[in-house]
Amino acid sequence: MLNWILKILSAGIMPSIILTRKLIRIGPEFNAATDMADPKFEIGMLFSDCKVFRAAVREYSILQNRDVVFIRNEALKLKAVCGDPDCGWMIYASKMQHDNTLQVKTYQWLSVISNNSWGNQSFKAGCRPIIGLDGCFLKSVYAGQLLTIVGIDANNETWVIAYAVVESECKESWIWFLELLVKDCQIVNQFGFTFIFDKQKGLLPAFEQVVPNCDHRFYARHLFSNYRLLFKAKSLRDKFWEASYATTVPHFTRAMKDLKKLLNDAYEWLTNPDKPPRHWSKSHFNTHLKCDMLLNNLCESFNATILECRDRPILSMFEYIRCKLMRRIQGRRDKMLKWNKPICPRIFKKVEGNKAKAGACVAM
Repeated sequence: MLNWILKILSAGIMPSIILTRKLIRIGPEFNAATDMADPKFEIGMLFSDCKVFRAAVREYSILQNRDVVFIRNEALKLKAVCGDPDCGWMIYASKMQHDNTLQVKTYQWLSVISNNSWGNQSFKAGCRPIIGLDGCFLKSVYAGQLLTIVGIDANNETWVIAYAVVESECKESWIWFLELLVKDCQIVNQFGFTFIFDKQKGLLPAFEQVVPNCDHRFYARHLFSNYRLLFKAKSLRDKFWEASYATTVPHFTRAMKDLKKLLNDAYEWLTNPDKPPRHWSKSHFNTHLKCDMLLNNLCESFNATILECRDRPILSMFEYIRCKLMRRIQGRRDKMLKWNKPICPRIFKKVEGNKAKAGACVAM
Protein backbone atom coordinates (compact mmCIF):
# COMPACT_ATOMS: atom_id res chain seq x y z
CA MET A 1 0.00 0.00 0.00
CA LEU A 2 2.79 2.44 0.96
CA ASN A 3 4.76 1.68 -2.19
CA TRP A 4 1.68 2.38 -4.27
CA ILE A 5 1.09 5.77 -2.57
CA LEU A 6 4.76 6.72 -2.99
CA LYS A 7 4.54 5.81 -6.68
CA ILE A 8 1.54 8.12 -7.14
CA LEU A 9 3.19 10.97 -5.25
CA SER A 10 6.49 10.58 -7.13
CA ALA A 11 4.57 10.86 -10.41
CA GLY A 12 3.40 14.34 -9.41
CA ILE A 13 -0.27 13.37 -9.03
CA MET A 14 -2.16 15.02 -6.20
CA PRO A 15 -4.29 12.49 -4.32
CA SER A 16 -7.12 13.33 -2.00
CA ILE A 17 -7.92 11.27 1.10
CA ILE A 18 -7.17 7.55 0.97
CA LEU A 19 -9.72 5.86 3.21
CA THR A 20 -9.30 2.44 4.79
CA ARG A 21 -10.75 1.32 8.10
CA LYS A 22 -11.24 -1.87 10.02
CA LEU A 23 -13.73 -0.61 12.61
CA ILE A 24 -17.19 -0.70 11.05
CA ARG A 25 -20.02 1.61 12.03
CA ILE A 26 -23.55 1.68 10.71
CA GLY A 27 -23.59 4.15 7.86
CA PRO A 28 -26.29 5.65 5.64
CA GLU A 29 -28.52 3.45 3.51
CA PHE A 30 -28.02 3.63 -0.24
CA ASN A 31 -31.22 4.76 -1.97
CA ALA A 32 -31.33 3.30 -5.48
CA ALA A 33 -33.99 5.75 -6.62
CA THR A 34 -32.04 8.91 -5.75
CA ASP A 35 -28.37 7.91 -5.32
CA MET A 36 -27.84 5.79 -8.44
CA ALA A 37 -27.31 8.81 -10.70
CA ASP A 38 -24.08 9.67 -8.84
CA PRO A 39 -23.08 6.88 -6.43
CA LYS A 40 -20.98 7.82 -3.40
CA PHE A 41 -19.56 5.10 -1.14
CA GLU A 42 -18.35 5.07 2.43
CA ILE A 43 -17.51 2.45 5.02
CA GLY A 44 -20.63 1.24 6.80
CA MET A 45 -23.00 2.14 3.95
CA LEU A 46 -25.93 -0.27 3.64
CA PHE A 47 -27.35 -1.82 0.44
CA SER A 48 -30.66 -3.67 0.24
CA ASP A 49 -29.19 -6.54 -1.84
CA CYS A 50 -26.34 -7.56 -4.09
CA LYS A 51 -28.09 -6.41 -7.29
CA VAL A 52 -28.31 -2.81 -6.07
CA PHE A 53 -24.66 -2.92 -4.94
CA ARG A 54 -23.45 -4.26 -8.31
CA ALA A 55 -25.47 -1.65 -10.20
CA ALA A 56 -24.04 1.16 -8.02
CA VAL A 57 -20.45 -0.01 -8.55
CA ARG A 58 -20.92 -0.29 -12.32
CA GLU A 59 -22.51 3.16 -12.52
CA TYR A 60 -19.65 4.58 -10.45
CA SER A 61 -17.04 2.98 -12.75
CA ILE A 62 -18.64 4.60 -15.82
CA LEU A 63 -18.87 8.04 -14.23
CA GLN A 64 -15.33 7.94 -12.84
CA ASN A 65 -13.71 6.37 -15.93
CA ARG A 66 -12.37 3.39 -13.97
CA ASP A 67 -11.92 -0.14 -15.27
CA VAL A 68 -13.67 -1.79 -12.31
CA VAL A 69 -13.99 -5.59 -12.14
CA PHE A 70 -15.57 -7.88 -9.53
CA ILE A 71 -12.98 -10.38 -8.24
CA ARG A 72 -15.50 -11.81 -5.76
CA ASN A 73 -19.10 -11.89 -6.90
CA GLU A 74 -21.28 -13.92 -4.56
CA ALA A 75 -24.76 -13.23 -3.25
CA LEU A 76 -23.53 -12.21 0.22
CA LYS A 77 -19.88 -11.27 -0.39
CA LEU A 78 -18.73 -8.93 -3.17
CA LYS A 79 -15.36 -7.34 -3.86
CA ALA A 80 -14.55 -5.00 -6.73
CA VAL A 81 -11.17 -3.56 -7.69
CA CYS A 82 -9.77 -1.26 -10.34
CA GLY A 83 -8.29 -3.18 -13.28
CA ASP A 84 -5.38 -0.74 -13.54
CA PRO A 85 -2.49 -2.13 -11.40
CA ASP A 86 -1.39 1.42 -10.54
CA CYS A 87 -4.84 2.32 -9.20
CA GLY A 88 -5.62 1.37 -5.60
CA TRP A 89 -9.40 1.63 -5.77
CA MET A 90 -11.20 -1.24 -4.00
CA ILE A 91 -14.53 -1.87 -2.28
CA TYR A 92 -15.75 -4.91 -0.32
CA ALA A 93 -19.27 -5.53 1.01
CA SER A 94 -20.77 -8.50 2.83
CA LYS A 95 -23.92 -9.55 4.71
CA MET A 96 -24.50 -8.05 8.15
CA GLN A 97 -24.43 -10.46 11.10
CA HIS A 98 -28.15 -10.43 11.99
CA ASP A 99 -29.62 -9.05 8.79
CA ASN A 100 -29.70 -9.82 5.05
CA THR A 101 -28.58 -6.28 4.26
CA LEU A 102 -25.18 -5.81 2.63
CA GLN A 103 -22.72 -3.45 4.31
CA VAL A 104 -19.52 -1.88 2.95
CA LYS A 105 -16.75 -3.29 5.16
CA THR A 106 -13.68 -2.00 3.29
CA TYR A 107 -13.38 0.96 0.97
CA GLN A 108 -10.15 2.26 -0.49
CA TRP A 109 -10.05 5.03 -3.01
CA LEU A 110 -7.80 7.56 -4.65
CA SER A 111 -9.21 10.68 -6.25
CA VAL A 112 -6.85 12.22 -8.78
CA ILE A 113 -7.05 15.84 -9.89
CA SER A 114 -6.68 15.76 -13.66
CA ASN A 115 -7.18 17.91 -16.72
CA ASN A 116 -10.06 16.70 -18.93
CA SER A 117 -8.34 17.98 -22.07
CA TRP A 118 -5.16 15.93 -21.46
CA GLY A 119 -5.76 13.65 -24.44
CA ASN A 120 -6.25 16.50 -26.90
CA GLN A 121 -3.33 18.43 -25.42
CA SER A 122 -1.18 15.35 -26.01
CA PHE A 123 -2.34 15.26 -29.61
CA LYS A 124 -1.41 18.91 -30.15
CA ALA A 125 1.91 18.61 -28.33
CA GLY A 126 3.23 15.28 -29.62
CA CYS A 127 1.41 14.29 -32.82
CA ARG A 128 1.80 15.27 -36.42
CA PRO A 129 -0.86 17.57 -37.91
CA ILE A 130 -2.41 14.77 -39.97
CA ILE A 131 -5.82 13.39 -39.02
CA GLY A 132 -7.51 10.26 -40.35
CA LEU A 133 -11.30 10.02 -40.55
CA ASP A 134 -13.32 6.86 -40.97
CA GLY A 135 -16.64 5.21 -40.14
CA CYS A 136 -17.62 1.59 -39.62
CA PHE A 137 -20.91 -0.25 -39.14
CA LEU A 138 -21.93 -1.54 -35.72
CA LYS A 139 -23.23 -5.11 -35.49
CA SER A 140 -25.45 -4.84 -32.41
CA VAL A 141 -29.25 -4.75 -32.45
CA TYR A 142 -29.03 -0.97 -32.11
CA ALA A 143 -27.23 -0.64 -35.49
CA GLY A 144 -25.70 2.80 -36.17
CA GLN A 145 -22.15 3.67 -37.16
CA LEU A 146 -18.96 4.38 -35.25
CA LEU A 147 -17.11 7.49 -36.46
CA THR A 148 -13.43 7.73 -35.54
CA ILE A 149 -10.74 10.41 -35.69
CA VAL A 150 -7.17 9.11 -35.43
CA GLY A 151 -3.83 10.92 -35.46
CA ILE A 152 -0.22 9.77 -35.70
CA ASP A 153 2.36 10.39 -32.97
CA ALA A 154 6.10 11.08 -33.14
CA ASN A 155 6.84 7.34 -33.25
CA ASN A 156 4.59 6.77 -36.30
CA GLU A 157 1.96 5.05 -34.13
CA THR A 158 -1.75 5.77 -34.03
CA TRP A 159 -3.24 8.15 -31.48
CA VAL A 160 -7.03 7.94 -31.16
CA ILE A 161 -8.38 11.49 -30.80
CA ALA A 162 -12.14 10.91 -30.70
CA TYR A 163 -14.90 8.43 -31.52
CA ALA A 164 -18.68 8.65 -31.54
CA VAL A 165 -21.75 6.62 -32.47
CA VAL A 166 -24.24 8.16 -34.88
CA GLU A 167 -27.45 6.90 -36.44
CA SER A 168 -26.06 7.03 -39.97
CA GLU A 169 -23.05 8.30 -41.90
CA CYS A 170 -24.32 11.50 -43.50
CA LYS A 171 -23.40 15.14 -43.92
CA GLU A 172 -25.14 16.23 -40.71
CA SER A 173 -23.34 13.58 -38.62
CA TRP A 174 -19.93 14.52 -39.98
CA ILE A 175 -20.58 18.25 -39.50
CA TRP A 176 -21.49 17.64 -35.85
CA PHE A 177 -18.40 15.47 -35.32
CA LEU A 178 -15.97 17.82 -37.08
CA GLU A 179 -17.30 20.88 -35.24
CA LEU A 180 -16.63 19.14 -31.92
CA LEU A 181 -13.12 18.23 -33.10
CA VAL A 182 -12.31 21.81 -34.14
CA LYS A 183 -13.60 23.17 -30.83
CA ASP A 184 -11.96 20.56 -28.60
CA CYS A 185 -8.55 20.58 -30.33
CA GLN A 186 -8.67 24.33 -30.90
CA ILE A 187 -7.91 24.09 -34.62
CA VAL A 188 -7.57 27.78 -35.42
CA ASN A 189 -4.97 27.81 -38.18
CA GLN A 190 -6.63 25.36 -40.56
CA PHE A 191 -3.83 25.70 -43.11
CA GLY A 192 -1.55 23.70 -40.83
CA PHE A 193 -3.65 20.49 -40.77
CA THR A 194 -4.23 17.72 -43.30
CA PHE A 195 -7.14 15.27 -43.21
CA ILE A 196 -6.97 11.87 -44.88
CA PHE A 197 -10.12 9.86 -45.60
CA ASP A 198 -12.12 7.77 -48.04
CA LYS A 199 -14.98 9.39 -49.90
CA GLN A 200 -17.48 8.52 -47.19
CA LYS A 201 -21.05 9.62 -47.68
CA GLY A 202 -21.48 13.27 -46.69
CA LEU A 203 -17.88 13.76 -45.55
CA LEU A 204 -16.66 15.96 -48.39
CA PRO A 205 -19.45 18.58 -48.12
CA ALA A 206 -19.08 18.53 -44.33
CA PHE A 207 -15.34 19.00 -44.69
CA GLU A 208 -15.82 21.96 -47.02
CA GLN A 209 -18.26 23.55 -44.57
CA VAL A 210 -16.38 23.07 -41.27
CA VAL A 211 -12.67 23.09 -42.22
CA PRO A 212 -12.53 24.51 -45.78
CA ASN A 213 -8.92 25.72 -45.46
CA CYS A 214 -7.45 22.39 -44.31
CA ASP A 215 -5.69 20.25 -46.87
CA HIS A 216 -7.06 16.77 -47.46
CA ARG A 217 -6.03 13.52 -49.09
CA PHE A 218 -7.83 10.41 -50.28
CA TYR A 219 -6.72 6.97 -49.18
CA ALA A 220 -4.84 5.66 -52.20
CA ARG A 221 -6.01 2.10 -51.56
CA HIS A 222 -9.66 3.18 -51.70
CA LEU A 223 -9.00 5.02 -54.96
CA PHE A 224 -7.15 2.01 -56.30
CA SER A 225 -10.01 -0.37 -55.42
CA ASN A 226 -12.31 1.66 -57.71
CA TYR A 227 -9.60 1.94 -60.37
CA ARG A 228 -8.93 -1.77 -60.65
CA LEU A 229 -12.62 -2.57 -61.07
CA LEU A 230 -12.39 -0.80 -64.43
CA PHE A 231 -8.78 -1.48 -65.39
CA LYS A 232 -7.66 -4.99 -64.45
CA ALA A 233 -4.36 -5.33 -66.32
CA LYS A 234 -1.31 -5.63 -64.09
CA SER A 235 0.63 -3.06 -66.13
CA LEU A 236 -2.14 -0.50 -65.49
CA ARG A 237 -2.19 -1.29 -61.76
CA ASP A 238 1.57 -0.92 -61.55
CA LYS A 239 1.45 2.49 -63.26
CA PHE A 240 -1.17 3.68 -60.75
CA TRP A 241 1.13 2.88 -57.82
CA GLU A 242 4.15 4.33 -59.62
CA ALA A 243 2.30 7.62 -60.00
CA SER A 244 1.06 7.48 -56.39
CA TYR A 245 4.50 6.84 -54.90
CA ALA A 246 6.34 9.29 -57.18
CA THR A 247 8.12 11.86 -55.00
CA THR A 248 8.87 14.42 -57.72
CA VAL A 249 6.65 16.05 -60.32
CA PRO A 250 8.81 14.89 -63.30
CA HIS A 251 8.61 11.30 -62.05
CA PHE A 252 4.83 11.62 -61.69
CA THR A 253 4.48 13.17 -65.16
CA ARG A 254 6.52 10.39 -66.73
CA ALA A 255 4.39 7.71 -65.03
CA MET A 256 1.19 9.36 -66.26
CA LYS A 257 2.52 9.62 -69.82
CA ASP A 258 3.35 5.92 -69.74
CA LEU A 259 -0.17 5.19 -68.46
CA LYS A 260 -1.67 7.21 -71.33
CA LYS A 261 0.31 5.19 -73.86
CA LEU A 262 -0.95 1.95 -72.28
CA LEU A 263 -4.62 2.94 -72.12
CA ASN A 264 -6.06 6.40 -72.62
CA ASP A 265 -9.27 5.56 -70.72
CA ALA A 266 -7.28 4.80 -67.55
CA TYR A 267 -5.39 8.07 -67.97
CA GLU A 268 -8.64 10.03 -68.44
CA TRP A 269 -10.20 8.37 -65.38
CA LEU A 270 -7.23 9.22 -63.16
CA THR A 271 -6.90 12.80 -64.41
CA ASN A 272 -10.57 13.61 -63.83
CA PRO A 273 -10.94 16.99 -62.03
CA ASP A 274 -12.46 15.26 -58.97
CA LYS A 275 -9.17 13.36 -58.45
CA PRO A 276 -6.46 16.05 -58.37
CA PRO A 277 -2.98 14.56 -57.75
CA ARG A 278 -2.51 16.66 -54.61
CA HIS A 279 -5.03 14.28 -52.99
CA TRP A 280 -3.37 10.97 -53.88
CA SER A 281 0.23 11.38 -55.16
CA LYS A 282 3.28 12.08 -52.96
CA SER A 283 4.72 14.33 -55.67
CA HIS A 284 1.97 16.90 -55.11
CA PHE A 285 1.55 16.71 -51.31
CA ASN A 286 1.90 19.85 -49.23
CA THR A 287 5.47 19.94 -47.90
CA HIS A 288 4.47 21.62 -44.63
CA LEU A 289 3.22 18.34 -43.16
CA LYS A 290 6.44 16.32 -43.61
CA CYS A 291 4.37 13.13 -43.86
CA ASP A 292 3.91 11.16 -47.09
CA MET A 293 1.23 8.77 -45.81
CA LEU A 294 -0.93 7.35 -48.61
CA LEU A 295 -2.77 4.40 -47.10
CA ASN A 296 -5.50 4.14 -44.47
CA ASN A 297 -3.37 2.48 -41.80
CA LEU A 298 -4.53 4.99 -39.19
CA CYS A 299 -8.21 4.15 -38.93
CA GLU A 300 -8.01 0.61 -40.30
CA SER A 301 -5.66 -0.47 -37.52
CA PHE A 302 -7.96 1.03 -34.89
CA ASN A 303 -11.06 -0.59 -36.41
CA ALA A 304 -9.28 -3.95 -36.39
CA THR A 305 -8.55 -3.70 -32.65
CA ILE A 306 -12.22 -3.08 -31.75
CA LEU A 307 -13.71 -5.66 -34.11
CA GLU A 308 -14.73 -8.00 -31.28
CA CYS A 309 -16.73 -5.33 -29.42
CA ARG A 310 -18.74 -3.88 -32.31
CA ASP A 311 -21.66 -6.22 -31.56
CA ARG A 312 -22.00 -5.05 -27.95
CA PRO A 313 -24.46 -2.49 -26.56
CA ILE A 314 -23.23 1.06 -27.07
CA LEU A 315 -22.14 1.81 -23.48
CA SER A 316 -20.39 -1.55 -23.13
CA MET A 317 -18.58 -0.96 -26.41
CA PHE A 318 -17.46 2.51 -25.31
CA GLU A 319 -16.18 1.14 -22.02
CA TYR A 320 -14.25 -1.61 -23.86
CA ILE A 321 -12.65 0.96 -26.17
CA ARG A 322 -11.80 3.31 -23.32
CA CYS A 323 -10.08 0.62 -21.26
CA LYS A 324 -8.20 -0.71 -24.30
CA LEU A 325 -6.89 2.76 -25.15
CA MET A 326 -5.85 3.39 -21.54
CA ARG A 327 -3.85 0.17 -21.46
CA ARG A 328 -2.28 0.95 -24.85
CA ILE A 329 -1.20 4.45 -23.77
CA GLN A 330 0.25 3.20 -20.50
CA GLY A 331 2.08 0.38 -22.27
CA ARG A 332 3.69 2.82 -24.69
CA ARG A 333 4.59 5.13 -21.81
CA ASP A 334 6.34 2.27 -19.97
CA LYS A 335 8.36 1.41 -23.10
CA MET A 336 9.42 5.01 -23.70
CA LEU A 337 10.59 5.39 -20.09
CA LYS A 338 13.17 2.68 -20.85
CA TRP A 339 14.25 4.26 -24.15
CA ASN A 340 17.41 6.36 -23.89
CA LYS A 341 17.92 7.57 -27.47
CA PRO A 342 17.21 11.19 -28.52
CA ILE A 343 14.51 10.18 -31.05
CA CYS A 344 11.67 7.64 -30.96
CA PRO A 345 12.38 3.91 -31.63
CA ARG A 346 10.71 3.58 -35.04
CA ILE A 347 12.25 6.80 -36.34
CA PHE A 348 15.64 5.79 -34.93
CA LYS A 349 15.44 2.47 -36.78
CA LYS A 350 14.52 4.26 -40.02
CA VAL A 351 17.40 6.75 -39.65
CA GLU A 352 19.88 3.94 -38.98
CA GLY A 353 18.64 2.10 -42.07
CA ASN A 354 19.09 5.20 -44.22
CA LYS A 355 22.58 5.71 -42.79
CA ALA A 356 23.49 2.18 -43.87
CA LYS A 357 22.16 2.83 -47.37
CA ALA A 358 24.02 6.14 -47.57
CA GLY A 359 27.28 4.31 -46.93
CA ALA A 360 27.07 2.83 -50.43
CA CYS A 361 26.66 6.24 -52.09
CA VAL A 362 29.51 7.98 -53.92
CA ALA A 363 29.83 11.77 -54.05
CA MET A 364 29.79 13.17 -57.60
